[in-house]
Amino acid sequence: MGILRVGIIGGGMGGSKLLGMLAGSQACEIIYIVDKRANAPAFAEARNRGIITATALNKTIESFSVDLIIEATGSGDVVAEIKKHMAEGTELMSSRIALMLFTIMKENREIINREIIREIIGIREKIHGETRKSRNLLAAINDIFKSMRIMSFNAGVEAARAGAHGKGFNVLAQEVKNIADRTQALTKDMETINQGIEALSKDMEDSLKNLS
Repeated sequence: MGILRVGIIGGGMGGSKLLGMLAGSQACEIIYIVDKRANAPAFAEARNRGIITATALNKTIESFSVDLIIEATGSGDVVAEIKKHMAEGTELMSSRIALMLFTIMKENREIINREIIREIIGIREKIHGETRKSRNLLAAINDIFKSMRIMSFNAGVEAARAGAHGKGFNVLAQEVKNIADRTQALTKDMETINQGIEALSKDMEDSLKNLS
């Protein structure tokens, strides 16, 4: 299904509201907005968006092909005039029905947004919980790292005392030191991962604010 081409008849408050609702939609394109007043309230916004503004109703309807015309004046005479000049296959909708549909769509979008927010909050809380567990694990690993460094130092001391007979202690001291260094590198990597998770959590919070 292609993009719906739309014309709005009436540039007053109703037309302005319709323009605001439809202009950002990817499902439709507003081709023109018509009002007999050259300074109609909706005209300035329409021009800023590159939408055709016109005061000649009949000529505009006949000159530009659209799929849907929304009548926003509430005038029976205007409706009758539109019907005389609109092309076959073009649909006509009153502003009252259009606004009702947009209100329903907005309410449905708000319901969906609330569901999404609830889901994201749940995920965010799980992330926070896992991050806390990870930090506790990091603290435990750091304690092990400190203990291993002490063991490595003590083994080195014993190797020095034993002289030639302390080669085994020296090898052990070096191996413990190597393990301790790898443990420290691992804790740094895990901390980097935690920081990335926290940044993602912050992005999620910002997205939640936009949805609210």
